[in-house]
Amino acid sequence: METPLIVAYATVFLCYFLALILCFLNMKTAENCVASIALAANGAVIIFIVKLSGHFPVFKLFESFMLLTFILGTLGLLFSKPEGSLPNIRMWVWIEVLFILSVTLLYSNKPSPLKYNSSYIFMVLFQGLRIISCAVMLFSSTHFIQFRIQEKIQSPSAKYHMKQGRKFLLLSTIIFLCSEYFGSIWSLNGWGDFWRWNEGFYQSTLIVIYLMLVFHMPGKGRQSEKTKALLGGICGFFALALITTRCLL
Repeated sequence: METPLIVAYATVFLCYFLALILCFLNMKTAENCVASIALAANGAVIIFIVKLSGHFPVFKLFESFMLLTFILGTLGLLFSKPEGSLPNIRMWVWIEVLFILSVTLLYSNKPSPLKYNSSYIFMVLFQGLRIISCAVMLFSSTHFIQFRIQEKIQSPSAKYHMKQGRKFLLLSTIIFLCSEYFGSIWSLNGWGDFWRWNEGFYQSTLIVIYLMLVFHMPGKGRQSEKTKALLGGICGFFALALITTRCLL
């Protein structure tokens, strides 16, 4: 890894870790500042990767996950507020980001070689939108997890987190389906068919089925909401696991 990339990556990791510590210490202003620095450093890593590889960072695991953490960190910083009590949404977001960054340490940190036609727009849109969708799913998972915790203590904010979880999960679903649409065009132009039954297409099918299960789970009432929140909370991590496998192919 190039030296500037190492420095930027280390800055990202340390700043997100410090943001998590400040979240626990309830130092809201400092948390905002450090999280903003982490996000800027994360953006710098993406720029370095683009300069080194010559293509968008959406193909291999390291570069894809750096884009994923950038989107997730942006959602955490812009679409949640520092709260006095723990746990809260930002705490879950910083934990998710640190987990993803830790996973990247286990794999090659070199940008993907130019064995792809990286200028082919439908391929880039397919890969990129999948990563963005996963980031939004993970953000929705934080709200579902928070709902489960708030619901146990009968907090008035529980309903808010359930609504936010559904809203962001719906957004992630739309983005994911757009990704699959562009992927189908790529498949048609590359192999002469919209759909080919292989490992990657099976993974897409599993994600769609899981999303439909969360949205169409039958039943009403408290127990039904708890079940939907449980499935919604797992959804982001389920997609992350499948996309991780896809990136390693």
